[in-house]
Amino acid sequence: MIRKTIALSVYISLVTALAGAVDVNIPGADNRIPANAYESYVHRDSSIKNIQDGALRDFQKSKQYAKTKQLYIENGLSEKEAELAIRESYVGPLNIYEGQTEIIDHSGKGIRFLVPYMSYYKVQENNITDKFTAYDIFSNDITIGLIVENKQNWQSSDYMGKSFDSITEDDLRKDYERPINIKEFKSLSYKLEDIHGASFPYSGLTDSYWSSLYGKVKKNNKDQFHSDLHFAFANDSTIRYHVGISEAKRDMGQVISPILVNYVLPSIKSLTDSNAYSHTTKIDGENFIYRILNDATAKGSVRDVKNGLSYKSPSGITHTVYVETIDKENETDSIELDSFFNEVMINTIKSPEGYVYFAKRIVWNDGVPGILVEQEKANHEGMMLFYTMDGRTAFTSILYYDRNMSYTKEQLRNMLTDVRLVAIPEKFKGNVDLANIEDIVKKRFGEVV
Repeated sequence: MIRKTIALSVYISLVTALAGAVDVNIPGADNRIPANAYESYVHRDSSIKNIQDGALRDFQKSKQYAKTKQLYIENGLSEKEAELAIRESYVGPLNIYEGQTEIIDHSGKGIRFLVPYMSYYKVQENNITDKFTAYDIFSNDITIGLIVENKQNWQSSDYMGKSFDSITEDDLRKDYERPINIKEFKSLSYKLEDIHGASFPYSGLTDSYWSSLYGKVKKNNKDQFHSDLHFAFANDSTIRYHVGISEAKRDMGQVISPILVNYVLPSIKSLTDSNAYSHTTKIDGENFIYRILNDATAKGSVRDVKNGLSYKSPSGITHTVYVETIDKENETDSIELDSFFNEVMINTIKSPEGYVYFAKRIVWNDGVPGILVEQEKANHEGMMLFYTMDGRTAFTSILYYDRNMSYTKEQLRNMLTDVRLVAIPEKFKGNVDLANIEDIVKKRFGEVV
């Protein structure tokens, strides 16, 4: 598990030419990848592809396949485009790892970033004394980590004797020899030559450096590989963030490092960026603070739905919010997101209704899970749906848009997924398992505490 430490988890150096689409001097950067590729990129490995191919073969044998294919063709697609659309809209939803994960923390001015995996299991540690919160989000064999360290005037000189903008690999290796870090990593066997890293400048960030570490778990001799970014926002330097990916395989540096540099790093944003086009609001008496577009006006409550509101934007965007009470028999023990997710997937597969694009994302707001589902038709009309809950009530936010809107789809996603709970229930402050994979996690990574 990624823990709070001065040198924290770390980052392996790739022996590749440095050319960054994000214009950053970190090994693994690739100038062939657009800086905004993170918005839709989903990492696919062979296991996911095998599951998809098997599901598609089964579906192709059914009568529904021919009907669905014809529906897409009638909506203006060629036969080849229709077949590709079926893969995206039918096969993708069936795989629980096919999608993205968004992590949001509202400390200070707030942070958000994306990882190109679906992550259903969270371990959270809240250390009040040292003022930090740590999240580990597990996805298949990958662990995504975020540490939010809330310290006033945090200075690298307190730990490494120099400022962040001049940290070298030798500084990081010396830091790991300090007693506090030897104790922190006592379960891991590693060599100093397997530690890499250095400072890097990046727009919007300050006091930033990258680091990497390869080692073996002493208990079972299993490989551990860590890649991390450490930084503060230029407009909120009193909070430091540590974002990283780890994998229990030595050779995963060639996969993890490029993902972190080319997709995760460009997606790191301050929540205040959304203020340019949206603002927060709240329904009286409810636990959810959410965003609406700055030019949207309320059109009144939605009939037949308690505490529902509908908003309309001049660009034709309709945004409806529902807050509904969860059945008492489920509110104590059930997170309910998994059953809601399955229901959305089934409805999507059974009723394509001309949609040619489908995407999904697990969202963690301060450790509270949610789901974002997105569909779009061939004419670029689309729907986005975000769902979360607090154990007592369910929050559903649905947005419809067309091709004439004056906003980007990324702006709409960012508006929908930024939902903060006034009071976070205790059951969301620790471990949360949306897909019953805790036993798998423990088997692969050992006990997570």
